Amino acid sequence: MSAPRSSGMGYLTSTLYMSDELHPHAAGSLRHATYDAECLRQMVRRGLFDA
Repeated sequence: MSAPRSSGMGYLTSTLYMSDELHPHAAGSLRHATYDAECLRQMVRRGLFDA
């Protein structure tokens, strides 16, 4: 089992990945999608998408 690694969205551990440790399973995908959505919300609040 590999050591946890920092990704900018907290620590990712092998518990978020399938047995190949390359592809996230449902919980890992949800965690990543939640992180991405919050990043997009922050960008919108800062006006990065204003035309």
